[in-house]
Amino acid sequence: PHQTVVDNRPGADGMIGTELVTRAPADGHTLVIVSTTYSMNPAIHKMPFDPVKALVPIAQIAAGGNLIATHPTFPAKTVKDLIALAKARPGHIRYATSGIGGFNHFGGELFNTMAGVKLAHIPYKGGGPAMIDVMSGQVEVLFSTLIQALPHLRTGKLKGLGIGAAKRFPAMPELPTITESGLPGYECAVWWGILGPAGIPAPIVTRLNGEINAILGEPEMARRLGAEAADPALPRRDRVEHRLHSRDRRVIAAHEQHRLALRDDVTTDEALEALVDDADPTIPLARLFGDGDDGDGGRGGDAPAELPGDVGGTDDAEAQGGGHGGILS
Repeated sequence: PHQTVVDNRPGADGMIGTELVTRAPADGHTLVIVSTTYSMNPAIHKMPFDPVKALVPIAQIAAGGNLIATHPTFPAKTVKDLIALAKARPGHIRYATSGIGGFNHFGGELFNTMAGVKLAHIPYKGGGPAMIDVMSGQVEVLFSTLIQALPHLRTGKLKGLGIGAAKRFPAMPELPTITESGLPGYECAVWWGILGPAGIPAPIVTRLNGEINAILGEPEMARRLGAEAADPALPRRDRVEHRLHSRDRRVIAAHEQHRLALRDDVTTDEALEALVDDADPTIPLARLFGDGDDGDGGRGGDAPAELPGDVGGTDDAEAQGGGHGGILS
């Protein structure tokens, strides 16, 4: 068997490590694991490479929901309670995430928009420091991935209010979905996929995809991923390819019109809010941010390839006094 070397290159929402792979030989020996943040980066960052053309999708590994959690002594027991507290004290309740512009930041701003509240964003350099400050009571609320926070939920150091998945996870069936807990229509899913440098010969891509799918299909792998609140149910190559291509021109136009993420006088929080708030209220978020139905592994109609990623939802899922139902994935 060949040796596998893991080269962890964190920083810049994953762009540092990913850019290295874009310059690697296209022989299938250098790959990169990416997450949902990869498909969100073009909306708020100047990309050092073309996120669609520079890399080729190999396989999707797994998917999972985000998590809203608090310190055990925080008075809210449900998402409905959190919304009520936030409306009573707008701007005073803070939420911690792993950083500006990442998956959990998008999830927090989606929550603010749908719930009609204003939780103040406190970004950290990584999920670990964010969880530490919530567990110590320095910040009230945490937006994280369930897979990262699961050990602290099990020990009682964090109190889970809900997960942003369509259904409860077998790894923690007592934890409700955010829809069940008080914000109908809210879904915020993270996915993990494997990409390689563009130009890898098709037979090598097919071979890698088949081998990865075979591993994901093993009962022991499914058990281990499930124990960590990750769902290995969608490993096909076309699933991750669909997620990279499903975008709608309207969100690009809104971003170009405002250029909020590139202006010194506007915060990234405001830029993220604008990407949601510029939506025509008669258009489902599924169409604004990409095709929410990825069942056929397609490309979401005429969505352009320049800005990958997808956020979806329904325009009739009104929730807790404001916003539209939304799915971030």
